[in-house]
Amino acid sequence: MLFLGLAETHRAGTLLAGQYESLAEADSVRVRSILFDITTSIYTASDTILGGTDCMELFAAEQPGLEDGAWERISSSMDSLFQHNAAVASIHLYTDNPAIMDGSYITSCPDGYEGEDWYAASGGRHWQMWTSLAVAERDQEDPGQLTLIRRVPVASRVYTAWLVIRLDSNYLKNCISDTSRTVLISIEDAPVFYSSDRKWLGEELPLPEGGAKTDSVCRGPVRIGGERAIASLCTLTAYRTDSRFCIETVDFAAYPEIRGTIVTYLVILAFAVAAPAAIILGFSLYLGSRIRTLRAAMHQARVGDYNIIDSFQGNDELKDTFQDLKATVERIHEKEARYYEAQIARQKLINRQQQMEFKMLASQINPHFLYNTLETIRMLALTGKNRETSSAIKMLGRSMHYVLETTTTEFTTLEKELDYVRTYLSIQQLRFGERIHFSIEVSEGLDPAQIPILPLLLQPVVENAFLHGLRDSDREGFIRICAAVREDALYLTVQDNGAGMKEEELEQLNERMHHPEQSSSESIGLHNICQRIRLCYKEQGQMRIESMPEQGTLVTLILPDMPGEEGRTQ
Repeated sequence: MLFLGLAETHRAGTLLAGQYESLAEADSVRVRSILFDITTSIYTASDTILGGTDCMELFAAEQPGLEDGAWERISSSMDSLFQHNAAVASIHLYTDNPAIMDGSYITSCPDGYEGEDWYAASGGRHWQMWTSLAVAERDQEDPGQLTLIRRVPVASRVYTAWLVIRLDSNYLKNCISDTSRTVLISIEDAPVFYSSDRKWLGEELPLPEGGAKTDSVCRGPVRIGGERAIASLCTLTAYRTDSRFCIETVDFAAYPEIRGTIVTYLVILAFAVAAPAAIILGFSLYLGSRIRTLRAAMHQARVGDYNIIDSFQGNDELKDTFQDLKATVERIHEKEARYYEAQIARQKLINRQQQMEFKMLASQINPHFLYNTLETIRMLALTGKNRETSSAIKMLGRSMHYVLETTTTEFTTLEKELDYVRTYLSIQQLRFGERIHFSIEVSEGLDPAQIPILPLLLQPVVENAFLHGLRDSDREGFIRICAAVREDALYLTVQDNGAGMKEEELEQLNERMHHPEQSSSESIGLHNICQRIRLCYKEQGQMRIESMPEQGTLVTLILPDMPGEEGRTQ
Protein backbone atom coordinates (compact mmCIF):
# COMPACT_ATOMS: atom_id res chain seq x y z
CA MET A 1 0.00 0.00 0.00
CA LEU A 2 2.89 2.35 0.80
CA PHE A 3 4.56 1.82 -2.58
CA LEU A 4 1.25 2.20 -4.35
CA GLY A 5 0.63 5.46 -2.47
CA LEU A 6 4.10 6.81 -3.37
CA ALA A 7 3.58 5.89 -7.02
CA GLU A 8 0.19 7.61 -7.01
CA THR A 9 1.71 10.68 -5.35
CA HIS A 10 4.38 10.92 -8.05
CA ARG A 11 1.73 10.43 -10.70
CA ALA A 12 -0.45 13.12 -9.12
CA GLY A 13 2.51 15.56 -9.13
CA THR A 14 3.16 14.86 -12.81
CA LEU A 15 -0.53 15.30 -13.66
CA LEU A 16 -0.70 18.55 -11.72
CA ALA A 17 2.37 19.90 -13.52
CA GLY A 18 0.80 18.97 -16.84
CA GLN A 19 -2.47 20.62 -15.75
CA TYR A 20 -0.69 23.85 -14.80
CA GLU A 21 1.16 23.80 -18.15
CA SER A 22 -2.16 23.38 -19.96
CA LEU A 23 -3.65 26.29 -18.03
CA ALA A 24 -0.64 28.47 -18.80
CA GLU A 25 -0.89 27.52 -22.48
CA ALA A 26 -4.61 28.35 -22.51
CA ASP A 27 -3.80 31.74 -20.99
CA SER A 28 -1.10 32.50 -23.56
CA VAL A 29 -3.41 31.45 -26.40
CA ARG A 30 -6.11 33.70 -24.93
CA VAL A 31 -3.72 36.66 -24.84
CA ARG A 32 -2.60 35.89 -28.40
CA SER A 33 -6.23 35.94 -29.54
CA ILE A 34 -6.82 39.30 -27.81
CA LEU A 35 -3.63 40.78 -29.27
CA PHE A 36 -4.57 39.51 -32.72
CA ASP A 37 -8.02 41.13 -32.48
CA ILE A 38 -6.56 44.46 -31.34
CA THR A 39 -3.77 44.67 -33.92
CA THR A 40 -6.01 43.48 -36.74
CA SER A 41 -8.76 45.99 -35.88
CA ILE A 42 -6.21 48.87 -35.70
CA TYR A 43 -4.62 47.84 -39.00
CA THR A 44 -8.04 47.57 -40.65
CA ALA A 45 -9.04 50.96 -39.23
CA SER A 46 -5.85 52.52 -40.68
CA ASP A 47 -6.95 51.30 -44.11
CA THR A 48 -9.90 53.70 -43.92
CA ILE A 49 -7.40 56.56 -43.72
CA LEU A 50 -4.92 55.35 -46.31
CA GLY A 51 -7.50 53.95 -48.72
CA GLY A 52 -8.56 55.92 -51.75
CA THR A 53 -6.52 58.57 -53.54
CA ASP A 54 -6.58 61.40 -50.97
CA CYS A 55 -3.26 60.49 -49.32
CA MET A 56 -1.59 59.58 -52.58
CA GLU A 57 -2.43 62.95 -54.20
CA LEU A 58 -2.19 65.16 -51.09
CA PHE A 59 1.35 64.26 -50.08
CA ALA A 60 2.56 64.46 -53.73
CA ALA A 61 1.31 68.06 -54.20
CA GLU A 62 4.02 70.51 -55.29
CA GLN A 63 2.27 73.70 -54.15
CA PRO A 64 0.43 74.50 -50.91
CA GLY A 65 -3.37 74.53 -50.81
CA LEU A 66 -4.00 72.56 -53.96
CA GLU A 67 -5.53 69.61 -52.09
CA ASP A 68 -7.24 71.35 -49.16
CA GLY A 69 -10.31 69.11 -49.51
CA ALA A 70 -8.19 65.97 -49.23
CA TRP A 71 -6.36 67.40 -46.19
CA GLU A 72 -9.68 68.07 -44.46
CA ARG A 73 -11.02 64.60 -45.25
CA ILE A 74 -7.87 62.87 -43.99
CA SER A 75 -7.86 64.93 -40.79
CA SER A 76 -11.52 64.14 -40.24
CA SER A 77 -10.92 60.41 -40.72
CA MET A 78 -8.02 60.44 -38.27
CA ASP A 79 -10.06 62.41 -35.72
CA SER A 80 -12.93 59.93 -36.03
CA LEU A 81 -10.59 56.98 -35.48
CA PHE A 82 -9.04 58.65 -32.44
CA GLN A 83 -12.37 59.64 -30.87
CA HIS A 84 -14.19 56.36 -31.40
CA ASN A 85 -11.49 53.79 -30.70
CA ALA A 86 -10.44 53.47 -27.06
CA ALA A 87 -7.34 51.50 -28.01
CA VAL A 88 -5.73 54.46 -29.84
CA ALA A 89 -3.51 56.67 -27.67
CA SER A 90 -2.36 58.89 -30.56
CA ILE A 91 -2.48 58.96 -34.37
CA HIS A 92 -0.25 61.03 -36.64
CA LEU A 93 0.72 61.42 -40.27
CA TYR A 94 4.29 62.57 -40.98
CA THR A 95 5.50 63.86 -44.40
CA ASP A 96 8.66 65.50 -45.76
CA ASN A 97 6.60 67.49 -48.29
CA PRO A 98 7.02 71.19 -47.32
CA ALA A 99 3.83 72.07 -49.20
CA ILE A 100 1.66 70.25 -46.59
CA MET A 101 0.50 72.42 -43.70
CA ASP A 102 0.63 71.14 -40.11
CA GLY A 103 -2.47 70.14 -38.18
CA SER A 104 -3.60 68.22 -35.11
CA TYR A 105 -2.94 64.90 -36.82
CA ILE A 106 -0.61 65.90 -39.73
CA THR A 107 3.00 67.06 -39.27
CA SER A 108 5.36 68.33 -41.99
CA CYS A 109 9.01 67.35 -41.61
CA PRO A 110 10.81 69.07 -44.53
CA ASP A 111 14.22 68.32 -43.00
CA GLY A 112 13.55 64.58 -42.80
CA TYR A 113 12.51 62.13 -40.07
CA GLU A 114 15.82 61.42 -38.44
CA GLY A 115 14.78 62.97 -35.15
CA GLU A 116 11.64 60.84 -34.76
CA ASP A 117 11.78 57.74 -32.53
CA TRP A 118 9.40 55.81 -34.73
CA TYR A 119 11.64 56.37 -37.76
CA ALA A 120 14.64 55.09 -35.88
CA ALA A 121 12.66 51.97 -34.90
CA SER A 122 11.60 51.29 -38.50
CA GLY A 123 14.92 52.29 -40.06
CA GLY A 124 12.98 53.59 -43.03
CA ARG A 125 13.11 50.15 -44.53
CA HIS A 126 9.81 48.55 -43.52
CA TRP A 127 6.64 49.66 -45.23
CA GLN A 128 4.50 48.48 -42.32
CA MET A 129 5.43 47.06 -38.97
CA TRP A 130 4.62 46.88 -35.26
CA THR A 131 7.11 48.04 -32.67
CA SER A 132 7.25 49.26 -29.08
CA LEU A 133 8.19 52.87 -28.35
CA ALA A 134 9.13 54.43 -25.05
CA VAL A 135 6.90 57.20 -23.73
CA ALA A 136 7.16 59.39 -20.65
CA GLU A 137 4.25 58.75 -18.30
CA ARG A 138 3.94 60.23 -14.78
CA ASP A 139 7.65 61.04 -14.54
CA GLN A 140 8.51 57.49 -15.60
CA GLU A 141 9.45 56.15 -18.99
CA ASP A 142 7.17 53.42 -20.28
CA PRO A 143 9.07 51.27 -22.77
CA GLY A 144 6.00 49.39 -23.76
CA GLN A 145 3.76 51.55 -25.97
CA LEU A 146 2.75 49.34 -28.88
CA THR A 147 2.91 51.29 -32.15
CA LEU A 148 1.84 50.62 -35.76
CA ILE A 149 4.06 52.25 -38.40
CA ARG A 150 2.84 52.29 -42.02
CA ARG A 151 4.37 54.01 -45.04
CA VAL A 152 1.78 55.96 -47.01
CA PRO A 153 1.69 55.31 -50.76
CA VAL A 154 2.46 58.71 -52.42
CA ALA A 155 2.35 59.51 -56.15
CA SER A 156 5.78 61.08 -56.00
CA ARG A 157 9.39 59.99 -56.15
CA VAL A 158 10.48 62.98 -54.14
CA TYR A 159 8.25 63.01 -51.09
CA THR A 160 7.19 60.35 -48.58
CA ALA A 161 4.61 60.05 -45.78
CA TRP A 162 4.24 57.79 -42.72
CA LEU A 163 1.23 56.89 -40.54
CA VAL A 164 2.03 56.26 -36.86
CA ILE A 165 -0.65 54.90 -34.50
CA ARG A 166 0.29 54.43 -30.84
CA LEU A 167 -1.90 52.16 -28.69
CA ASP A 168 -2.98 52.94 -25.12
CA SER A 169 -1.02 50.75 -22.69
CA ASN A 170 -3.82 50.87 -20.10
CA TYR A 171 -6.34 49.67 -22.66
CA LEU A 172 -4.06 46.81 -23.57
CA LYS A 173 -3.62 45.95 -19.89
CA ASN A 174 -7.37 45.99 -19.20
CA CYS A 175 -7.97 43.59 -22.08
CA ILE A 176 -5.21 41.15 -21.15
CA SER A 177 -4.82 41.17 -17.37
CA ASP A 178 -7.77 38.89 -16.50
CA THR A 179 -5.49 36.22 -15.00
CA SER A 180 -3.47 35.46 -11.88
CA ARG A 181 -0.44 34.55 -13.98
CA THR A 182 2.24 36.96 -15.17
CA VAL A 183 1.82 37.89 -18.85
CA LEU A 184 4.91 38.99 -20.86
CA ILE A 185 4.91 40.26 -24.46
CA SER A 186 7.82 41.20 -26.70
CA ILE A 187 8.33 41.80 -30.41
CA GLU A 188 10.95 39.67 -32.17
CA ASP A 189 14.15 39.70 -30.08
CA ALA A 190 13.38 43.01 -28.39
CA PRO A 191 12.95 43.24 -24.60
CA VAL A 192 9.56 42.86 -22.95
CA PHE A 193 7.35 45.86 -23.73
CA TYR A 194 4.22 44.65 -21.89
CA SER A 195 4.07 42.91 -18.52
CA SER A 196 1.36 42.52 -15.91
CA ASP A 197 4.24 42.94 -13.41
CA ARG A 198 6.15 46.16 -14.17
CA LYS A 199 9.48 44.76 -12.94
CA TRP A 200 9.72 42.75 -16.18
CA LEU A 201 9.44 45.78 -18.49
CA GLY A 202 12.64 46.12 -20.54
CA GLU A 203 13.88 42.68 -19.46
CA GLU A 204 14.70 39.77 -21.74
CA LEU A 205 11.91 37.27 -22.24
CA PRO A 206 12.62 34.05 -20.21
CA LEU A 207 12.09 30.95 -22.31
CA PRO A 208 10.75 27.57 -21.11
CA GLU A 209 13.37 24.83 -20.93
CA GLY A 210 14.07 23.59 -24.45
CA GLY A 211 11.95 26.36 -26.03
CA ALA A 212 12.79 29.06 -28.58
CA LYS A 213 11.14 32.26 -29.79
CA THR A 214 10.67 30.67 -33.18
CA ASP A 215 8.30 28.02 -31.79
CA SER A 216 4.63 28.62 -32.42
CA VAL A 217 3.78 27.11 -29.04
CA CYS A 218 6.04 25.68 -26.31
CA ARG A 219 5.52 25.12 -22.62
CA GLY A 220 7.33 23.74 -19.62
CA PRO A 221 9.30 24.75 -16.53
CA VAL A 222 11.35 27.94 -16.51
CA ARG A 223 13.97 29.02 -13.97
CA ILE A 224 13.91 32.69 -13.03
CA GLY A 225 16.23 34.04 -10.34
CA GLY A 226 16.86 30.56 -8.99
CA GLU A 227 13.13 29.89 -8.68
CA ARG A 228 11.26 27.43 -10.84
CA ALA A 229 7.97 28.34 -12.49
CA ILE A 230 5.75 26.99 -15.24
CA ALA A 231 5.57 28.99 -18.47
CA SER A 232 3.94 28.78 -21.88
CA LEU A 233 5.22 30.66 -24.93
CA CYS A 234 3.37 31.22 -28.21
CA THR A 235 4.03 33.51 -31.17
CA LEU A 236 1.81 35.64 -33.35
CA THR A 237 2.59 37.17 -36.74
CA ALA A 238 0.61 40.39 -36.94
CA TYR A 239 -1.99 40.88 -39.65
CA ARG A 240 -0.40 41.85 -43.03
CA THR A 241 2.99 42.59 -41.45
CA ASP A 242 6.19 40.68 -40.78
CA SER A 243 6.20 41.62 -37.09
CA ARG A 244 6.12 38.63 -34.78
CA PHE A 245 4.89 38.90 -31.19
CA CYS A 246 6.19 36.56 -28.51
CA ILE A 247 3.56 36.01 -25.77
CA GLU A 248 4.48 34.19 -22.58
CA THR A 249 2.48 33.46 -19.43
CA VAL A 250 4.41 32.51 -16.29
CA ASP A 251 2.80 30.84 -13.25
CA PHE A 252 5.09 31.45 -10.28
CA ALA A 253 2.61 29.82 -7.84
CA ALA A 254 2.42 26.50 -9.71
CA TYR A 255 5.35 24.65 -8.11
CA PRO A 256 4.60 25.83 -4.53
CA GLU A 257 1.04 24.64 -4.97
CA ILE A 258 2.23 21.33 -6.45
CA ARG A 259 4.63 20.87 -3.55
CA GLY A 260 1.83 21.68 -1.08
CA THR A 261 -0.43 19.13 -2.75
CA ILE A 262 2.28 16.46 -2.71
CA VAL A 263 2.97 17.14 0.98
CA THR A 264 -0.76 16.78 1.67
CA TYR A 265 -0.76 13.51 -0.28
CA LEU A 266 2.20 12.23 1.75
CA VAL A 267 0.56 13.21 5.05
CA ILE A 268 -2.65 11.48 3.99
CA LEU A 269 -0.64 8.45 2.87
CA ALA A 270 1.16 8.30 6.21
CA PHE A 271 -2.12 8.59 8.06
CA ALA A 272 -3.69 5.95 5.79
CA VAL A 273 -0.82 3.55 6.49
CA ALA A 274 -0.65 4.18 10.24
CA ALA A 275 -4.36 4.40 11.09
CA PRO A 276 -6.19 1.61 9.21
CA ALA A 277 -5.53 -1.05 11.86
CA ALA A 278 -6.94 1.16 14.62
CA ILE A 279 -9.89 2.23 12.46
CA ILE A 280 -10.73 -1.34 11.48
CA LEU A 281 -10.45 -2.50 15.09
CA GLY A 282 -12.60 0.34 16.37
CA PHE A 283 -15.19 -0.17 13.66
CA SER A 284 -15.27 -3.90 14.34
CA LEU A 285 -15.88 -3.30 18.04
CA TYR A 286 -18.51 -0.68 17.29
CA LEU A 287 -20.28 -2.88 14.73
CA GLY A 288 -20.15 -5.89 17.05
CA SER A 289 -21.68 -3.86 19.88
CA ARG A 290 -24.52 -2.67 17.66
CA ILE A 291 -25.22 -6.19 16.38
CA ARG A 292 -25.36 -7.46 19.98
CA THR A 293 -27.81 -4.66 20.83
CA LEU A 294 -29.97 -5.61 17.85
CA ARG A 295 -29.89 -9.30 18.82
CA ALA A 296 -30.88 -8.45 22.41
CA ALA A 297 -33.83 -6.41 21.15
CA MET A 298 -34.94 -9.26 18.87
CA HIS A 299 -34.68 -11.69 21.80
CA GLN A 300 -36.86 -9.36 23.90
CA ALA A 301 -39.49 -9.32 21.19
CA ARG A 302 -39.34 -13.12 20.84
CA VAL A 303 -40.05 -13.70 24.54
CA GLY A 304 -42.86 -11.14 24.58
CA ASP A 305 -41.04 -8.27 26.29
CA TYR A 306 -42.12 -5.24 24.27
CA ASN A 307 -40.40 -2.56 26.37
CA ILE A 308 -37.47 -2.10 23.98
CA ILE A 309 -35.31 0.90 24.87
CA ASP A 310 -34.03 2.88 21.88
CA SER A 311 -30.32 2.81 22.71
CA PHE A 312 -29.18 2.02 19.18
CA GLN A 313 -26.63 4.49 17.77
CA GLY A 314 -25.74 5.36 14.19
CA ASN A 315 -27.60 6.12 11.00
CA ASP A 316 -27.33 3.19 8.58
CA GLU A 317 -29.07 -0.02 7.56
CA LEU A 318 -28.66 -1.56 11.04
CA LYS A 319 -30.32 1.51 12.55
CA ASP A 320 -33.15 1.19 10.02
CA THR A 321 -33.51 -2.50 10.89
CA PHE A 322 -33.67 -1.68 14.61
CA GLN A 323 -36.26 1.04 13.99
CA ASP A 324 -38.35 -1.36 11.87
CA LEU A 325 -38.15 -3.97 14.65
CA LYS A 326 -39.11 -1.38 17.28
CA ALA A 327 -42.01 -0.10 15.14
CA THR A 328 -43.24 -3.68 14.56
CA VAL A 329 -43.08 -4.47 18.29
CA GLU A 330 -44.91 -1.23 19.11
CA ARG A 331 -47.66 -2.08 16.60
CA ILE A 332 -48.01 -5.57 18.07
CA HIS A 333 -48.13 -4.07 21.56
CA GLU A 334 -50.65 -1.49 20.46
CA LYS A 335 -52.86 -4.09 18.79
CA GLU A 336 -52.73 -6.31 21.87
CA ALA A 337 -53.59 -3.34 24.07
CA ARG A 338 -56.52 -2.42 21.82
CA TYR A 339 -57.67 -6.05 21.86
CA TYR A 340 -57.53 -6.22 25.66
CA GLU A 341 -59.27 -2.85 25.92
CA ALA A 342 -62.00 -4.08 23.59
CA GLN A 343 -62.38 -7.24 25.64
CA ILE A 344 -62.53 -5.26 28.88
CA ALA A 345 -65.01 -2.80 27.38
CA ARG A 346 -67.12 -5.69 26.10
CA GLN A 347 -67.09 -7.34 29.51
CA LYS A 348 -67.90 -4.04 31.18
CA LEU A 349 -70.82 -3.61 28.79
CA ILE A 350 -72.12 -7.09 29.60
CA ASN A 351 -71.69 -6.50 33.34
CA ARG A 352 -73.25 -3.09 33.09
CA GLN A 353 -76.22 -4.46 31.16
CA GLN A 354 -76.67 -7.28 33.67
CA GLN A 355 -76.54 -4.79 36.54
CA MET A 356 -79.04 -2.51 34.89
CA GLU A 357 -81.55 -5.15 33.76
CA PHE A 358 -83.90 -4.63 36.70
CA LYS A 359 -83.53 -0.83 36.56
CA MET A 360 -84.19 -0.88 32.80
CA LEU A 361 -87.27 -3.04 33.25
CA ALA A 362 -88.45 -0.87 36.10
CA SER A 363 -87.97 2.36 34.11
CA GLN A 364 -89.00 1.14 30.68
CA ILE A 365 -92.03 -0.90 31.68
CA ASN A 366 -93.12 0.86 34.84
CA PRO A 367 -96.02 -0.45 36.94
CA HIS A 368 -98.24 2.49 36.02
CA PHE A 369 -98.09 1.53 32.34
CA LEU A 370 -98.93 -2.10 33.10
CA TYR A 371 -101.74 -1.02 35.46
CA ASN A 372 -103.24 1.42 32.95
CA THR A 373 -103.03 -1.17 30.19
CA LEU A 374 -104.75 -3.82 32.28
CA GLU A 375 -107.39 -1.28 33.33
CA THR A 376 -108.04 -0.49 29.67
CA ILE A 377 -108.43 -4.20 28.92
CA ARG A 378 -110.88 -4.52 31.86
CA MET A 379 -112.94 -1.61 30.65
CA LEU A 380 -113.04 -2.99 27.14
CA ALA A 381 -114.12 -6.34 28.40
CA LEU A 382 -116.93 -4.69 30.44
CA THR A 383 -118.26 -2.94 27.36
CA GLY A 384 -118.05 -6.15 25.31
CA LYS A 385 -115.56 -5.01 22.76
CA ASN A 386 -113.93 -8.38 22.51
CA ARG A 387 -111.93 -7.69 19.31
CA GLU A 388 -110.22 -4.64 20.68
CA THR A 389 -109.63 -6.45 23.94
CA SER A 390 -107.96 -9.25 22.05
CA SER A 391 -105.84 -6.77 20.09
CA ALA A 392 -104.75 -4.96 23.26
CA ILE A 393 -103.79 -8.22 24.96
CA LYS A 394 -101.89 -9.31 21.85
CA MET A 395 -99.93 -6.04 21.71
CA LEU A 396 -99.13 -6.27 25.40
CA GLY A 397 -97.90 -9.82 24.90
CA ARG A 398 -95.68 -8.79 22.00
CA SER A 399 -94.28 -5.94 24.07
CA MET A 400 -93.53 -8.21 27.02
CA HIS A 401 -92.04 -10.86 24.73
CA TYR A 402 -89.63 -8.32 23.13
CA VAL A 403 -88.51 -7.05 26.53
CA LEU A 404 -87.88 -10.54 27.86
CA GLU A 405 -86.11 -11.55 24.65
CA THR A 406 -83.71 -8.56 24.54
CA THR A 407 -82.69 -8.72 28.18
CA THR A 408 -80.50 -11.72 27.35
CA THR A 409 -78.89 -10.30 24.17
CA GLU A 410 -76.41 -7.50 23.53
CA PHE A 411 -77.82 -6.29 20.20
CA THR A 412 -81.01 -6.43 18.21
CA THR A 413 -81.96 -4.88 14.87
CA LEU A 414 -83.40 -1.50 14.12
CA GLU A 415 -86.42 -3.21 12.57
CA LYS A 416 -87.29 -5.05 15.81
CA GLU A 417 -86.70 -1.92 17.90
CA LEU A 418 -89.02 0.14 15.69
CA ASP A 419 -91.64 -2.63 15.75
CA TYR A 420 -91.52 -2.66 19.56
CA VAL A 421 -91.92 1.16 19.65
CA ARG A 422 -94.83 0.91 17.21
CA THR A 423 -96.50 -1.64 19.53
CA TYR A 424 -95.93 0.62 22.51
CA LEU A 425 -97.43 3.61 20.67
CA SER A 426 -100.42 1.56 19.54
CA ILE A 427 -101.13 0.56 23.17
CA GLN A 428 -100.92 4.23 24.16
CA GLN A 429 -103.39 5.09 21.42
CA LEU A 430 -105.82 2.58 22.91
CA ARG A 431 -105.52 4.50 26.14
CA PHE A 432 -105.55 8.10 24.91
CA GLY A 433 -107.53 7.71 21.70
CA GLU A 434 -107.43 10.58 19.23
CA ARG A 435 -105.36 12.72 21.59
CA ILE A 436 -102.21 10.88 20.50
CA HIS A 437 -100.82 10.45 16.97
CA PHE A 438 -97.47 9.18 15.83
CA SER A 439 -95.40 8.45 12.73
CA ILE A 440 -92.32 6.26 12.16
CA GLU A 441 -90.13 7.23 9.17
CA VAL A 442 -87.13 5.37 7.75
CA SER A 443 -84.99 7.13 5.12
CA GLU A 444 -84.93 5.72 1.63
CA GLY A 445 -82.24 3.13 1.01
CA LEU A 446 -81.93 2.20 4.69
CA ASP A 447 -82.74 -1.46 5.52
CA PRO A 448 -83.72 -1.64 9.23
CA ALA A 449 -83.32 -5.41 9.23
CA GLN A 450 -79.59 -5.04 8.52
CA ILE A 451 -78.82 -2.31 11.07
CA PRO A 452 -77.62 -3.62 14.51
CA ILE A 453 -78.60 -1.55 17.52
CA LEU A 454 -78.63 -1.82 21.32
CA PRO A 455 -82.06 -3.04 22.50
CA LEU A 456 -84.56 -0.82 24.33
CA LEU A 457 -82.98 2.49 23.29
CA LEU A 458 -86.02 4.21 21.77
CA GLN A 459 -88.87 3.11 24.11
CA PRO A 460 -87.65 5.07 27.18
CA VAL A 461 -87.31 8.20 25.03
CA VAL A 462 -90.85 7.73 23.62
CA GLU A 463 -92.19 7.07 27.12
CA ASN A 464 -90.62 10.34 28.34
CA ALA A 465 -92.40 12.10 25.49
CA PHE A 466 -95.73 10.77 26.85
CA LEU A 467 -95.03 11.26 30.53
CA HIS A 468 -93.39 14.69 30.46
CA GLY A 469 -94.56 16.16 27.17
CA LEU A 470 -98.02 15.01 26.13
CA ARG A 471 -99.83 13.41 29.09
CA ASP A 472 -100.88 16.64 30.78
CA SER A 473 -101.31 18.62 27.56
CA ASP A 474 -104.77 19.68 26.47
CA ARG A 475 -103.95 19.85 22.79
CA GLU A 476 -103.63 17.01 20.32
CA GLY A 477 -100.26 15.32 20.74
CA PHE A 478 -97.97 14.03 18.04
CA ILE A 479 -94.76 12.00 18.20
CA ARG A 480 -92.47 11.67 15.15
CA ILE A 481 -89.73 9.02 15.04
CA CYS A 482 -87.12 9.13 12.23
CA ALA A 483 -84.20 6.86 11.29
CA ALA A 484 -81.57 8.05 8.80
CA VAL A 485 -77.90 7.58 7.95
CA ARG A 486 -75.77 10.70 7.62
CA GLU A 487 -71.98 10.86 7.45
CA ASP A 488 -71.56 7.12 8.15
CA ALA A 489 -73.60 7.36 11.37
CA LEU A 490 -77.13 6.27 12.28
CA TYR A 491 -79.32 9.17 13.46
CA LEU A 492 -82.46 8.29 15.49
CA THR A 493 -84.72 11.20 16.43
CA VAL A 494 -87.81 11.34 18.65
CA GLN A 495 -89.76 14.62 18.42
CA ASP A 496 -92.93 15.63 20.23
CA ASN A 497 -95.06 18.77 20.29
CA GLY A 498 -95.62 18.71 24.03
CA ALA A 499 -94.95 21.14 26.85
CA GLY A 500 -91.19 21.35 26.30
CA MET A 501 -88.68 22.59 28.86
CA LYS A 502 -87.11 25.84 29.89
CA GLU A 503 -83.39 26.33 29.50
CA GLU A 504 -82.76 25.78 33.24
CA GLU A 505 -84.77 22.57 33.25
CA LEU A 506 -82.92 21.31 30.18
CA GLU A 507 -79.54 21.98 31.86
CA GLN A 508 -80.65 20.14 35.02
CA LEU A 509 -81.83 17.18 32.96
CA ASN A 510 -78.49 16.97 31.12
CA GLU A 511 -76.66 17.14 34.47
CA ARG A 512 -78.74 14.31 36.00
CA MET A 513 -78.46 12.26 32.80
CA HIS A 514 -74.61 12.25 32.90
CA HIS A 515 -74.28 11.84 36.69
CA PRO A 516 -76.10 8.79 38.06
CA GLU A 517 -75.85 9.92 41.69
CA GLN A 518 -78.06 12.90 40.80
CA SER A 519 -80.56 10.89 38.70
CA SER A 520 -84.19 10.68 39.73
CA SER A 521 -86.89 8.26 38.74
CA GLU A 522 -87.74 10.64 35.90
CA SER A 523 -84.24 10.63 34.37
CA ILE A 524 -82.94 7.11 35.17
CA GLY A 525 -84.10 5.81 31.78
CA LEU A 526 -82.27 8.55 29.88
CA HIS A 527 -79.19 8.03 32.05
CA ASN A 528 -79.22 4.29 31.24
CA ILE A 529 -79.48 5.03 27.53
CA CYS A 530 -76.63 7.57 27.68
CA GLN A 531 -74.37 5.15 29.60
CA ARG A 532 -75.08 2.23 27.31
CA ILE A 533 -74.31 4.32 24.21
CA ARG A 534 -71.04 5.51 25.77
CA LEU A 535 -70.00 1.98 26.74
CA CYS A 536 -70.73 0.58 23.30
CA TYR A 537 -69.73 3.43 20.99
CA LYS A 538 -67.08 5.21 23.14
CA GLU A 539 -66.90 8.98 22.91
CA GLN A 540 -68.23 9.00 19.34
CA GLY A 541 -71.73 8.00 20.41
CA GLN A 542 -73.92 10.92 21.44
CA MET A 543 -77.32 11.71 22.90
CA ARG A 544 -78.61 15.24 22.33
CA ILE A 545 -81.72 16.87 23.81
CA GLU A 546 -83.21 20.10 22.45
CA SER A 547 -86.35 21.68 23.89
CA MET A 548 -88.33 24.94 23.91
CA PRO A 549 -91.27 25.77 26.20
CA GLU A 550 -94.66 25.03 24.56
CA GLN A 551 -92.86 23.89 21.37
CA GLY A 552 -91.90 20.36 22.30
CA THR A 553 -88.71 18.35 22.68
CA LEU A 554 -86.29 16.74 20.19
CA VAL A 555 -84.06 13.84 21.30
CA THR A 556 -81.31 12.69 18.89
CA LEU A 557 -79.31 9.48 19.25
CA ILE A 558 -76.09 9.36 17.13
CA LEU A 559 -74.62 5.87 16.72
CA PRO A 560 -71.53 6.21 14.47
CA ASP A 561 -69.82 2.82 14.45
CA MET A 562 -71.91 -0.17 13.48
CA PRO A 563 -71.06 -3.21 15.68
CA GLY A 564 -69.72 -6.36 14.01
CA GLU A 565 -71.55 -9.55 13.16
CA GLU A 566 -70.78 -11.06 16.57
CA GLY A 567 -72.96 -8.41 18.20
CA ARG A 568 -76.08 -8.85 16.06
CA THR A 569 -79.19 -10.69 17.10
CA GLN A 570 -81.62 -11.22 14.26
